[in-house]
Amino acid sequence: MPLIYSANTALCVRFALWKIEETENALFQGIRLSVQDQEAILSLRLEKRRLERIACRRALGFLLNTNDLNITYGFSGEPLCDVGHISFSHSGNYAAAAVSQTGPVGIDIEKITPKILELHHKFVSDKEREHIDLQDPKAITRIWCAKEAIYKMFPEKSLNFIEDIEIFPTHQATLRHSVGSNTIHLFTHEIEELMIVVANFCVGNSIRTI
Repeated sequence: MPLIYSANTALCVRFALWKIEETENALFQGIRLSVQDQEAILSLRLEKRRLERIACRRALGFLLNTNDLNITYGFSGEPLCDVGHISFSHSGNYAAAAVSQTGPVGIDIEKITPKILELHHKFVSDKEREHIDLQDPKAITRIWCAKEAIYKMFPEKSLNFIEDIEIFPTHQATLRHSVGSNTIHLFTHEIEELMIVVANFCVGNSIRTI
């Protein structure tokens, strides 16, 4: 089973990272999806997109310790589940899922490459430029993933990455963000040249579980 990392970012939030190495049929084995979710996945033309979607659900199944997933979709296309708040992300041959029992959660993963240095003007504000190295791909990728994860927490609000989300510098791998009057806490982790960011309202330390 190519589940390569799982952690608790706080008492109420967990996430898991899946490395996609199986065929589509192998990924589908051992998991049962809602009719709506399965039809949505099978309707995707590209096999890569189908693999990403299925792997996200395999990661969620691990977190929930179940093979039965009743996933539907909200008004803005966000995934919904009757066991709590969930979020998915995928990049390259990786897929991830996060689950929270107490409030909104967002997860984003992205491969760290120098290419992102050409795009920072689209999502990094002038104030954020004062405390980050604009020539550091890891720093810029962390900002991007953080804002993507926060965006997923509030899919109905159509947040503007520069105007609505502000990144504040903190120590170690935890960043604090503010959206309006809400303070959001982030857990960040790097593995296999991949940046992982989980956004939620809970505060806590990471606990490796596998």
